[in-house]
Amino acid sequence: MKQKPLKELRDGSIKATIWENASKKADSKPFHTISFSRIYKVEATWKETSSFGREDLLKVQHLAQEAYRFLAELEASAPKAKAKTKNA
Repeated sequence: MKQKPLKELRDGSIKATIWENASKKADSKPFHTISFSRIYKVEATWKETSSFGREDLLKVQHLAQEAYRFLAELEASAPKAKAKTKNA
């Protein structure tokens, strides 16, 4: 089954997709990656590319900030792991 993104953010034809990935270490928390794409139409077919023109860069920057904010809020709301302490 194809993995679904954790979140998609849009600004016009520019899209940021946030993915949650499982760590290979059993005791590790998941980590996140973000992919950026530009959506365009050729005749009747929608396509995506990871190439951006100068006019797209401010939208990419905006979506990068939004993705950062989303992940910061997600991390802040996650339950904190208890710190391991040594017995004296």
